[in-house]
Amino acid sequence: MLQASDWRPSTVSNESKVEMVTQVCKEEYMSAGCIDWVKVSKLTGLNQLECMAVCDMEDYKSQWIYDADTFSWDDANRMTDFIAANYPGTLPVNYRAVSNYMWIKIGDCINMHNMLQGKFRCTNAVMDRIVQMRSQGHTFRYIANQLSPLLDASTVNNAYSRHTRVHTPISEEEKQRITELVDKYVDKVPVKEVMKKVKSESASWSYSVTQFASAYIQNHAYYRKRLVGMDLTEITDRILSGKLTIKQAAAELDITSTLLGNVIRLMKIRDYSSKWTAAETEQLIAYVRALGNEKPDWVYCARLIGTKHYTQCRKKFASLKNTNSI
Repeated sequence: MLQASDWRPSTVSNESKVEMVTQVCKEEYMSAGCIDWVKVSKLTGLNQLECMAVCDMEDYKSQWIYDADTFSWDDANRMTDFIAANYPGTLPVNYRAVSNYMWIKIGDCINMHNMLQGKFRCTNAVMDRIVQMRSQGHTFRYIANQLSPLLDASTVNNAYSRHTRVHTPISEEEKQRITELVDKYVDKVPVKEVMKKVKSESASWSYSVTQFASAYIQNHAYYRKRLVGMDLTEITDRILSGKLTIKQAAAELDITSTLLGNVIRLMKIRDYSSKWTAAETEQLIAYVRALGNEKPDWVYCARLIGTKHYTQCRKKFASLKNTNSI
């Protein structure tokens, strides 16, 4: 098993490494039908892990699409062992290296790795599958197993419930009544009590009304004005150090968690480098390509990359698209 310590400094530029290693790997693959990374390492003068991190032969690789009936833990464990050995702790995973080690397309490696971490993204296509299986009488446990090897049944249940919940349209009169009630109490009771007061004076209540009222309260001008006048230095340090959650801090300051969260997220962006490495860019491109026609979830994408904020991911994608790089 390769180790992170296998890396050694090199004076060769990254572009030259990609061209050199890829050419050697193609010749090796065409002649032997596979790649001997020990041989490639000797021919290029780079270590094995570095060769895997730059070799660009995506078109030659196999796909790895999860199928509950054919899924093999042998392959899954082989990939997770490689990642654990070479990218320990918070070290960002180079999925090109993983892809070359497994000889599986990079997008499929990313998706499988997330599945093996128990992560779940409910896209429109996934929800269509869930709805179809439920209509056939399958349990949430069965459905979860069909979607991912480590997916919890309750997660699927919750996603399905949110999808099938009936949303009753709110009339303009109802919206006006709710906003007037919220305006009446925002400066008179703590923020956590506003919704209770509004509900107590409402003859009827529905999920749609709750959503509307919550959104109006969370972004109310009264709390925005209060937030502007606050010194958030000390409480921000506590949040970023993990001593306090945004929800707890919002309750302490008596402002909404949405507005405070927006401020904290802006501060977090400053901790991320504005420069994109080749590995980060490739992970972004692989994620978007793996989606097909699905709309990207930039928060999820940022978690995959691990070293960029979701707004940086969105802007980088727009930049790549404008320059026809993707």
